[in-house]
Order: sequence, then structure tokens, then C-alpha cells
Amino acid sequence: MSFLAALPGPDLTLTGLSLADYENLVVRLPDDFSTTTPITGSATFTTDEALLAGETDTGPDDGIETGTFTVTVNSEQDVEITAQDITVIEDLGAPIPLNLDVDITDIDGSESITSLTLDFANLPTGDTVLSDSTVLNAGNTQWTGTVAELQSLAVASLPTH
Repeated sequence: MSFLAALPGPDLTLTGLSLADYENLVVRLPDDFSTTTPITGSATFTTDEALLAGETDTGPDDGIETGTFTVTVNSEQDVEITAQDITVIEDLGAPIPLNLDVDITDIDGSESITSLTLDFANLPTGDTVLSDSTVLNAGNTQWTGTVAELQSLAVASLPTH
């Protein structure tokens, strides 16, 4: 089997292929390719008799037939987030680990995490301090960091009430 690179652009036309060539035709899309628009096309097959007779494709009774096809490429989940609910006693007296993790599930290795942000909601009134000294309150409900920082992130202290 041999591969030919397609020229850049929205259209690809292959001519002069035999039936065996068509039966073995493989279209290989770029690694990690996804699109919201299906790839569409048509294939026209012409018999040797149609060529000799100078026929054109006028319907199902001639020696030239055209069929259409659609290729739909579904995107896949490239990131997996591990999170679970946590319940602790009110006066635990120790940091509360958030037990959060994130992993790349992209099989071709072309993806990487470029940003990581946590958004907190329903924080108690006052300052909630995370293990990395980030202070969360009514004016700041977001945390940003790296995967390693996320994996060790905990609530260091909650406001007293």
C-alpha cells in the first residue's frame, strides 16, 4: 500500500483509478482531526464501454454511475477530570484535600493542558484560604494553577462563624 499526500485545499480529485484502486482507497486524516462539518464527496465510475461509446452520465442505465458519500468525524473527550464530593466535620482542624485531578486522554499525544482554573461557588462569608495561600472570598472565587498544584490543593482554612 502506498500513500499520496493531498494538496492543500478544500477539494481532492482522484482520476484514472481502477476499480481495485478504489476498493483499496484509504483516506487518512491528520492526527487529532475533528470538524463540525461532515466531509462529503462523490465517486464516479465509468466502464470501458461507456468510454468507447462517448456516453455521459444520464441515469442508471448507462455505463457511468455517480454515488455520494459522507464522512463524519466525531470529536472525542481529550481531558478527563477526576472529582468527588467531600464531607468533613465542622471543626476538623486540618486541611481539607480537594482530591481533584485532570488527565489528558488524547491518544495521539498532540494535546496538552495549557490552563487550569477552578471556579468556586457558595463560599461562606469571609476568607477561605487554600493550601497554596490563595484567598477566596466574594471578590475572588477562582483559583488557577498547574496540574501538580491541583493534585495537592486543599482548603487550609474556612472563615470562622
